Amino acid sequence: MKTIHALSAVFLMLLLSSCTGLSTQDILDIKQPPKPDSVASDYSKALDKFSAMLTTYDLPETQVVLLGKTVHNKTACANLPMDITQMVATAVNRLGGKIRFAPYDPVYLEHEAIFLSQFGVPMGRELPALVIDGAITECDENLDALEMGVDGDAVGTYHGQEGEVSGGANKTSNISRITLDFHLMEYSSSLLLPRIQSSLAIDIKTIEGGYDFAIQVLGSGFGLNRSRKITQGKHEAIRAVVDMSMLQVLGKFLQVPYWRCLEDATPDNEVIKVLEETFARVPRENGIAVIQNLLQKHGYTTVQSSGVLDAATRNAISDVASKSNNQAPAQISPSLYSYLYINLPLDFSIIEHYSGNTYGQELTTLPALEKPQSPSLSNTGTTQFTSNLHTAVIYRPGKMGEVVLLSGDILKSGDHYKVVVEPEQDCYLYVFQKDSAGRLFLLFPRNDRHDGLSNPVLGNKAYEFPGNDKYFFLDQRKGDEQIYFYSSGKVDLFIENIVSQLTKNISDIQKQSLEKELLHYLSSKETVNASGPGKHLSLKQENGLKTIQMNRVQKLNKDKLYVFPFKHQ
Repeated sequence: MKTIHALSAVFLMLLLSSCTGLSTQDILDIKQPPKPDSVASDYSKALDKFSAMLTTYDLPETQVVLLGKTVHNKTACANLPMDITQMVATAVNRLGGKIRFAPYDPVYLEHEAIFLSQFGVPMGRELPALVIDGAITECDENLDALEMGVDGDAVGTYHGQEGEVSGGANKTSNISRITLDFHLMEYSSSLLLPRIQSSLAIDIKTIEGGYDFAIQVLGSGFGLNRSRKITQGKHEAIRAVVDMSMLQVLGKFLQVPYWRCLEDATPDNEVIKVLEETFARVPRENGIAVIQNLLQKHGYTTVQSSGVLDAATRNAISDVASKSNNQAPAQISPSLYSYLYINLPLDFSIIEHYSGNTYGQELTTLPALEKPQSPSLSNTGTTQFTSNLHTAVIYRPGKMGEVVLLSGDILKSGDHYKVVVEPEQDCYLYVFQKDSAGRLFLLFPRNDRHDGLSNPVLGNKAYEFPGNDKYFFLDQRKGDEQIYFYSSGKVDLFIENIVSQLTKNISDIQKQSLEKELLHYLSSKETVNASGPGKHLSLKQENGLKTIQMNRVQKLNKDKLYVFPFKHQ
């Protein structure tokens, strides 16, 4: 009997030592300092793809500065981070390029105010256009808790000796959910941009399991047990939601199919709707030219950007429709535009391949994500777009015939005038007038009308606004006035956003704030002068045609504009 007890004790000690004791390698591993690792989620890689798309297609055209409000935990869960602003900053800053993140720092703003008061000049800080507003809004714990287990024991005799064997196993699982909401807000008005938001939730799982085993003979025995608990990190999960939220919010703002950066993602119908609504406002001949430009990028090289629905264009549209499984109609339409735009082929050769399997190769199969361009801009490559304009400001002093206004000329209250512009290249045209009170008004495009005064404009075609036989007129406020002519190869998102807000039902104070922001944006550009006489233009008069000579302005681009001044007396 003593021998049995001694052997059992020795066996138990050896078993416990082999199962629970620290090995020499365990001790060496613990003594080594931990190695830091890069923190990134699968959605961080999606941001890299998104960044590459914006870089490839130069979106946005102008720099967008995003101010980051403090993003708090507004739930009752104390085991979540209370401030995730730095995660937002990392996600946005990962994009690089023309999307810049501006941290909110009251101390910095206080020092800036002191600098302004002492020296009388601002520090030159670029004001943000938008604000990222968000929070952790939901935290639901123990949504689904499951516990299961099995155990048993057996008693028996062997050669007259009584013994017992027992054992068991158990497993528990738990699911919690965290939700984050984000919006984009205008810095100048503190108004949220409509339909630009994300509300994403993520499930966090916890699994715990173990087993035990014991054997006893003649009152002596041994046993073993093992348990393990695995919990998905809540901070890691929140970072994944932040990355995905920034992708979604900025994708909606820039109106690009951001979901193509993700695996097996569902298209965002809101973005598609905006794309189709935008195309629906384009005049038909311009719409045909845009479709032709997209067809060229899809490989239909026989199609020309003529704005005419010719046989080559019809054949290409029919071919696209047959290959799209009825997703694209065989006619010029908003849905055809959105299909071609979303599914453009994209060359990601500028992207460095990421480590691991075929991630870098997968990028080459993604469709293009670019803003609709003017038809003739398809072969501009990396060269900065420039355009030349022929301009004229024409006025009618009383009942006299139309007269061409020269730079610095004088108009009087009640005078009627109009503006004529003829670009040499297809482009996006924006014309504003700053009156003697410093207020800014949009003269072109007039997208709320259906007389062709909308973007993009075609080269070598004259645009007369406010329209044929229509005129602007001067009020009673006198002073210096200016007309700004600005053209671009792509939609200017900053101007479009400001103009969109000005058309809404907002207070006059909010309108003036937006006008100042737009005027600051235009005034920051380099001004160019008319280079000399331009084209001759025939205008219809009551007694027949009258020919006028326009001014020619050269080499306008996204950094340059033409300013035409006159006096209001």
